[in-house]
Amino acid sequence: MEDHPLSDKQVREKLIARGASALTDTELLSILLHGSGPGGPATELAGRLLDRFEGSLARMGRCSLAELRSAESLGIARAAVLSAALELGRRLRAEQSRSLDQVQTDRDVIEMFRPLIAELPYEDNVADLFFSKSGLLYEEPLMLLR
Repeated sequence: MEDHPLSDKQVREKLIARGASALTDTELLSILLHGSGPGGPATELAGRLLDRFEGSLARMGRCSLAELRSAESLGIARAAVLSAALELGRRLRAEQSRSLDQVQTDRDVIEMFRPLIAELPYEDNVADLFFSKSGLLYEEPLMLLR
């Protein structure tokens, strides 16, 4: 986290002026957590929250709503917004991976399924049937090992 984090208003202004890609992870989180609440200003809360997950959005994304709430004493509203945003990110990755027009290599298969299984806390074996020109035809879970 920066020595002097921007205020919530400054973060919003930066987003408007330069776009979301110009914001740090902490600043993006503060947009979602907007305003002041029991945990303090959103920028400070976002920094502490990210620190709690060792700077990893992926670690944060593996948490349940209850775990997010307890991480930095987030209220239900802030935890719900954060949980929804993380889920939207997962769905975006899954949608992008499904947009492969043609499966030609093992790397294409990996890219297709990575968003769907990368954050699972268990091992999942799946049988897939492909047609060389049209891509994925059928998918069937074989076994779940927990």
